[in-house]
Amino acid sequence: MHAVTETTEAQMLALATDPDPAVRARLAASSAIAGRWALMRQLASDPDLQVRRALADNPVAPRVYSVPAFRSHPALVPERERVRR
Repeated sequence: MHAVTETTEAQMLALATDPDPAVRARLAASSAIAGRWALMRQLASDPDLQVRRALADNPVAPRVYSVPAFRSHPALVPERERVRR
């Protein structure tokens, strides 16, 4: 079981560094990132807005990324929250 966890972790890290931002965005939107803090930090600092937006919209991403510095930028605020404001 331990080897499966390592493989999964390695695969996710490979996806997080994929040159295609759509691949990284799909990872950021995935429930598989739950509890993987290093991976979420990496995705939160991704240079592509699409990836950061997908992380901001992900319900399994902890609200660590809801601190004002992360969430206050209008481009990062999920659509559902923009409607509420």
